[in-house]
Amino acid sequence: MDRDLILEHLAGAERRIASARKKITEQIEFIAWLKWLHKDATGAIALLREFEMRLARHATDRERLRAQLAYLGPTATRREQQAPHRLTIDVPPLQSAV
Repeated sequence: MDRDLILEHLAGAERRIASARKKITEQIEFIAWLKWLHKDATGAIALLREFEMRLARHATDRERLRAQLAYLGPTATRREQQAPHRLTIDVPPLQSAV
């Protein structure tokens, strides 16, 4: 995958993580409000768990993208990205033993 495309996906993952954290915070506040009113918070708690699982998936995606960036390195060229498993070695010429 192209480095710029990975960075674009990484930025999206960061936005989704921030959004999920905000939703979790709001849901926790809503649950506290329901409990203060002595209302049933079962559904709200179930929704909170879904938000937490979604956050975990987004965090996993972010870590996968970070690993891909680390694999490419800071200066990977397009040619290196297209053939990342090709081994290239510069071998110095042999010196004569005289």
